[in-house]
Order: sequence, then C-alpha cells, then structure tokens
Amino acid sequence: MVWSIAGFCGTSVVSSVPLMTNSGTRWQRFYLYWAIPCGISCVAAFTLCPETYFKRPTVAFDGHLVMQSATEKIFIYEDQADDFKDKDLPDTPSQSLWLAITEWLRMPRVTAGGWNAMARCYPQILLCLLNPLIFWVGLLNATVFGGMMFIGETYASILSEEPYELPNHLIVLVNFSAGVGSLLAWPASGPMVAGLCKYFSRRNKGVREAEQYLVAFVLPVLAGTLSTLLYGLAVQHRLHFSLFYLSYGLNGFSFTGLAIANTLWVTGAFPRWAAPGVVIVGGGSYMASFGLSAILIPWLHSQGPLRVGVQLSALQFGLGGVIVPLVFWGKRVRQYIHSRWGKWEDGALRPS
Repeated sequence: MVWSIAGFCGTSVVSSVPLMTNSGTRWQRFYLYWAIPCGISCVAAFTLCPETYFKRPTVAFDGHLVMQSATEKIFIYEDQADDFKDKDLPDTPSQSLWLAITEWLRMPRVTAGGWNAMARCYPQILLCLLNPLIFWVGLLNATVFGGMMFIGETYASILSEEPYELPNHLIVLVNFSAGVGSLLAWPASGPMVAGLCKYFSRRNKGVREAEQYLVAFVLPVLAGTLSTLLYGLAVQHRLHFSLFYLSYGLNGFSFTGLAIANTLWVTGAFPRWAAPGVVIVGGGSYMASFGLSAILIPWLHSQGPLRVGVQLSALQFGLGGVIVPLVFWGKRVRQYIHSRWGKWEDGALRPS
C-alpha cells in the first residue's frame, strides 16, 4: 500500500510542475514549494518514526518472569522479588473501539533500539552488499530505475518536437500514467502474491519458504523489459504518442512492483539483516542508477534510443532470469550464508 500510493502521488504531482513553474520560466518555484513537504517529512521521520522494534510482552515461564527487550536481550526476574512489578506486563484488551483505535495509532509497544544498534548496522550493510542474493536484487532494481530515467529524461523533448508537437499540459500527463501503473502494482504485488504464496505453502506441507516470494518478481521484470523496449521502438520509428504513456505506465508498474518484491525477498530470506538489506536494495540501487544517469545522454547519442532501449531490456530480463536458478538452488545458498555469517546479529535493526 505504501509503495503504490506513494508512487502514484509522487509521480502524479510532477504533472503540476508546468503550472507551478509557469511552464519553466519560474523554475525556482519548484524548489521553493517542494522544500516545504521535504522539510516536514525529515522532521517527522526523526520525531514520529521510531525504529521497527516492538517489545515482546512479558511472559511467565517456569516460575520466573521473562522479558525480552527490543534488541532481544533477555531479562529473567524471580517471582519472589519486587523488581518486576513495574515491568511491561500485557494490558487487558480495551472494550472500547475508539480506545482500541487510539492505542493502535499510538503504537504503545514501540521502542527505540538506541545508538549502539544503529552503529552496528553499518558493518552489516557492508556484509549485505557482499551477499550475492541481496546484491543481485540491488542490481536488478538499479536497471529498472535506470529504465525509468531513460524514459523520464527524454520523453518531454521528443513529444514537444515534430511530428508530435504536443502542448505542455498533455506532455506532463505521461507522469500520471506512471502513477497509475504504480497504483496497479498494489493488487498485482499484494493480494495476488499473497494468494500464490499461500498456495505454494500448502503444496509444501504448510511450510512457508522465502523462495516462494520470488514469484513477486515475475510481473515487474516482464513489465520493465517491455517498457524500455516499447519506448525505444516508439522513439526510433516515431510511433503514436500513446505508446509513450503506455511505456511509462508499464515502467511505473515495474518499479513499484519490484520495490514490493525486494522488500518481501530481503526480509523473508534474511530477517536478521532486514534493515541493512533494505538499505542495499533501496539506497544502494538508487546510487547505482543515478550513476547510470550520468552516462545516459552520451549513451543515447552514441547508440540511439532503440539500441539503448534494447540493451536496458536485455539487462532487466537477464538479471530477472536469475529467479529461475534461485527457485531451485536459492534455499541451499541462503542456508549456507546463514550458517557462515547469519549468527552475527547483535544489535541489528529488524522487524519483529
């Protein structure tokens, strides 16, 4: 839901840029106006979004009280002592619907992991970068995002020239088509993938394996491959301008669907390294794709839009094809990585 709605709103708002900047003559307004929500989001991230830890409720076991902290430190208290009276005992469920909703919004069980846990994330990020099952996802995400930049950096100038010569208010709607594609990724990567994983779990005697989440990569990879290929053909042969909207819509679907699949795979395959893994497939892939953008224009001038589209499609399809061997041998590789390096989890930030 978050990826799809954020993708829809983010790309759709770009359609208002000509109105906001008076068709580019007052481009400073964009940075002035957009700095306001960016500043609010930065403040909100540091003040309203604690780490993804949830304290386990205190439980009674073998005559003792056992409490586990957010960083998974175990505290055992004797039931004869008085030092457990103020500990985090589970509350009685609220009988009021309104109180239950407000308690859920306040997330009363959320706690912070501390600076020590944050510092330990950085060497774990390096280990995730060396993990082939995570590094592969980062490369795939970078190529799909590079395809998005290939379309996003060139469509405006092409549609404003002959034979299209479209007005600005129609050209910017290409961004809206990408937003619609992001929104369509919600049912395709949410309920459909959940249903398929449930089916595979039943076939696997009720056992959920991380490799079952690989099915979430199929549609995004195919959509991304088709989008850059279709765009390259449309630019090279001056096809109907509706294909520009379609290719960018497919690219928005691919990018959002892949972001959802990345999160499912990394957190499912390496739950102890969930936060560092998400850093690699998210931030690391963005860094790689922006590096690609530095050579995009010279690449287009030397190869032409059709060849660039074909090459990006081949990269996406080739990297996406890694799914096939992972289905058969991914579990063995994942278990080997867990046995060698997966025990180092002290202070790691990860979902409960």
